[in-house]
Amino acid sequence: MPEVRQHFTTAQIKKAWVWTGDRKHWEFHGPHGEFFHDLKPADCAWSAKAEGWSLLLDALENSAD
Repeated sequence: MPEVRQHFTTAQIKKAWVWTGDRKHWEFHGPHGEFFHDLKPADCAWSAKAEGWSLLLDALENSAD
């Protein structure tokens, strides 16, 4: 979370959420409409958020290059 806090405000972090469907299909919804689905490594809401934030930070880093 320290890296997430460097790039996002507390309000933006609170705005992010996860959803799960049948058969533990996890989705991460970021603060600005970002969407990552089928987070296979995730086995609970916490790990889905962690995976989603990681993917979002990777996307930000790649867009800065």
